[in-house]
Amino acid sequence: LRDSERRYRLLAENLTDVIWTMDMSMKFTYISPSVERLSGYTADEAMKQTMEETLTHQSYEAAVRALNEGLALEDKVKGMRHPYRSRTIELEQVRKDGSTVPIEVNVTFLRDEGGHPVGILGVSRDITKRKQAEELFKSLFTGSPVGIYIVLDGKFEMVNESFQRVTGYSEGELVGMDPLDIVLPEDRENVRDKAIKMLKGERTAPYELRYVTKSGQVRWFMET
Repeated sequence: LRDSERRYRLLAENLTDVIWTMDMSMKFTYISPSVERLSGYTADEAMKQTMEETLTHQSYEAAVRALNEGLALEDKVKGMRHPYRSRTIELEQVRKDGSTVPIEVNVTFLRDEGGHPVGILGVSRDITKRKQAEELFKSLFTGSPVGIYIVLDGKFEMVNESFQRVTGYSEGELVGMDPLDIVLPEDRENVRDKAIKMLKGERTAPYELRYVTKSGQVRWFMET
């Protein structure tokens, strides 16, 4: 038992993620030492904080809302509780120096022998680098003078302003549209073939195609 406890303590102390538990009144009952790297507070200091003090006001409201939704789901699916059901939410945690850090929190209920929630188990992770990468992508995507789009499941998912401008279609008109719908009909098969080869790594050179703008004009484009 001592060996087992030593291993778990070693694991908890060396994780970069923060493992924590709280009771159903949202009072902390355990926080791993890694919280100091994340928030600047020692585990003992963090244990004395309330959830409201730990998070920004908006994030605290989101956390309470998530808890209430989880409890409502428990009531709705009585007799069919899933012991491993979890939920992931993004929040802002307040650091000791007053700054905030974006975190991703995965939470699940701790249950008694009857399967009823008696506490909450959470794992918090610093997602600062991911958020910075998302902001960089957003800046490059929106500010590029080149038309950029993202296609998901055969439909436009995102289109930047430059792509809207050169095609004449608005974002609302393009999102959800099949990309081939704005390609000149006689070019569609060729475009599909070249795009597939490029996605498979069989082609690296850009290919030319003709788009039909919203006003009916035919324009030449080079695409990668």
